[in-house]
Amino acid sequence: MNWVLLKEPPRVKSVIAECCEVCGYPTHSDQHITSAGVDTGVEPFAEAIEIVAEVMRQGAASHPDNDWLSRAAEYHIRRAQEHLRLWQEADQLQDHISHAATRLLMALTLREIG
Repeated sequence: MNWVLLKEPPRVKSVIAECCEVCGYPTHSDQHITSAGVDTGVEPFAEAIEIVAEVMRQGAASHPDNDWLSRAAEYHIRRAQEHLRLWQEADQLQDHISHAATRLLMALTLREIG
């Protein structure tokens, strides 16, 4: 299976809209007001998804064979736990939250494609 990373994955916007609908976040306008009255100007998760996509793009550059697909979901969960441990220890060599989120999405993807 060859995974191509798109600049804007086609279903991301609809998934974000579905999440917004579930949590009651407005999606019908450019205004996105939090419960604290703050206008974020973006839908929730949009920036986080772009950050994960960037981590994946960087990974694809250094691992062009999509080798993450050959690992078990449990491997990615362990790697996510390691990133969270490093983040808790204030390690700043990487953006550990972004890498942990990416690893968890890898595990979820592998679980879903079975």
